Amino acid sequence: MPTIASTNISSIDPVSMLFPKRIYLKYLEVKHPRGPLTARAELQAAEIKSLALFIKTLEPAEKQSALESAKAMIAYGQAVLENCK
Repeated sequence: MPTIASTNISSIDPVSMLFPKRIYLKYLEVKHPRGPLTARAELQAAEIKSLALFIKTLEPAEKQSALESAKAMIAYGQAVLENCK
């Protein structure tokens, strides 16, 4: 059975694309587990808040790496938005 360490997690959780694997796994360790299913917007808001708190714990180089990845994701997302209209 595949474990989280051996699974291609970027296809499951886009947050995993922001960090190197070891940092993402660290994030998962501190992330609050989800309770009962609620509205999608509420889950997304909770995820963003949890991510923001986690980013504050990173070293400066780790933050810079995440920032560069986020900028790349924005550029790719913008290309999709512009070409799907």
